[in-house]
Amino acid sequence: LAGIVEKDEKTVVFEFDGPNYLFHEEVLPAVYLRPYHILGEKTLEEIDEDGYWIKPIGTGPYMINEVNYPNYLTLTRFDDYYGGKAGVKDVLVNIYQDAAAMANAMMAGELHIYDGMTEPDADSIVGSNAHAKKIVIASATTRSLQFNLSDVEGARKDLKNPKIRQALSMIIDRQAVVDYVGAQASLATTNNVDDYNTDIPKWQRNLEEGIKILKEEGFDFDTPLRMFSSSADPQVADIRDIIVASLKEAGIECKVTVDTSNARAIIYEKRDWDMLYLGAGGGRISGYNQFASTGVYKAWFTEELQKVGAERYGKLLTQYSQTPTEEGRDAIMDQLQVQLVEDCYQIPIWHRGYIWTVDERFTGFEMFPNEWKSVARVDTTTWALAE
Repeated sequence: LAGIVEKDEKTVVFEFDGPNYLFHEEVLPAVYLRPYHILGEKTLEEIDEDGYWIKPIGTGPYMINEVNYPNYLTLTRFDDYYGGKAGVKDVLVNIYQDAAAMANAMMAGELHIYDGMTEPDADSIVGSNAHAKKIVIASATTRSLQFNLSDVEGARKDLKNPKIRQALSMIIDRQAVVDYVGAQASLATTNNVDDYNTDIPKWQRNLEEGIKILKEEGFDFDTPLRMFSSSADPQVADIRDIIVASLKEAGIECKVTVDTSNARAIIYEKRDWDMLYLGAGGGRISGYNQFASTGVYKAWFTEELQKVGAERYGKLLTQYSQTPTEEGRDAIMDQLQVQLVEDCYQIPIWHRGYIWTVDERFTGFEMFPNEWKSVARVDTTTWALAE
């Protein structure tokens, strides 16, 4: 590839036309080295099916030792790891076919770490295993309502008014959603978790003010809002009901459509919805690309709004990539948040965290604080396991 130069057998140089500080934040964390002598001459299809993946070679503090698929695999410490020698020599990774089996194993003390569970499962484990503790990890995954601001026939004209979108943002009861979900949820004011701009006041519901603004700005109370969702999950259904109920308090009828089979066509082509309930994750800055009107997201905006987005968000994203200091990039991130709150193209409802249970006898295990920061490597040198 042009611009990628092999300096020597252990050094690769990436050449850019100009400064690009997004590279080390967005690209490098997603790059994984693979052995050329095993995979280099094969097609992508051959690589996907290659036996290499049964026992791959990595660059981390552990080496795969034994693989007994689909039951378990074992890891052995790689003492020459550049990041230092791991504190625990051997690791057994058990593979379970369902969440119940994993929860039972954690209750019985057969596991030291269990990740990605529901709050009831975590509470059951902590209640049954005296050494287990529950940890909630913040996440970049945000559940939001995206507005249809396109030129498609049937798209509401009143939603093109940012003051009306802001008023709806005041009315929809985000806190009720968070209270329903529980420990796994945190309130969203913007679509940022760790990099939240604290100059933006935390969201608070203001039903009366929201209704007042809607009336002043000519909101069409007689035409129901149309909300689309592609999820049949019971929890999502309950959350949609909470949103519908909070709009009803303002005298707004909201009709929900759920389609799990034809979602892409409805979302990007047919677009017969006013609000889309969606979940989106991603890196620290990449979540703003859609507002610069790139790719499939153009379908959600009028041509005029696409131009506005390219000017407002595209310019800031370019500045971000060319800013050499983390402090400077943080300041641009703050500007992006302020701009998006003002434009209110979407209403962030809640951030979905991850729940882990960890045996307290396993110490020195630092969780990822969240997924917004550039990828932090786990420091295995601090690990210790007491009997």
